[in-house]
Amino acid sequence: MAEPVIFDGRNIHDPNVMKAQLSVLFPVAGLPSMVSSLVKLSSKKLNPLLAIVSSRAQDAERVILYYFPPLLCMAVIYYLSSLPWVPIPLIGWAIIRDKIAHALTYGLLCYLWIRAFRGGEKKPLGPALLVVAVLIATLYGITDEYHQSFVPGRYSTVGDAAADFAGALLSAVVVMIRQRVYS
Repeated sequence: MAEPVIFDGRNIHDPNVMKAQLSVLFPVAGLPSMVSSLVKLSSKKLNPLLAIVSSRAQDAERVILYYFPPLLCMAVIYYLSSLPWVPIPLIGWAIIRDKIAHALTYGLLCYLWIRAFRGGEKKPLGPALLVVAVLIATLYGITDEYHQSFVPGRYSTVGDAAADFAGALLSAVVVMIRQRVYS
């Protein structure tokens, strides 16, 4: 008996390899004509189909690698802002730490959206997409402040929303400067 031919993707255009693989998959005696017609069809039609499947897989990978992190960051922010908080009077250094935490968090969120819009490509983003990333982070910060107003022990402030905007804007400005320096 002949050694089975292994289909490894490199020999996709070889009809004999495809016929051998299909005959292994469908060993019924009445299927040789079906196998040969599938081979003829696949040699003409399969290559574009594989290209579509391959591009869909790449699109799914891109979504997971680049769009999942900012969405995860948003989910973590939502979860943390849903936790009841013991009211502590924020005075002096505590206010500054709170605003720095807001700016860093929403700066990270903005950067993750910029990274998602880039999609792994090295080309610089235009100012419009940088503005969109800042808007997404800022609007999410505003809706998060609104959400906190319903959580026991939490309160919303315009100062927190302003710190969210400042962090997102700073993140976009740093990315824009880096793009100009390295392009």
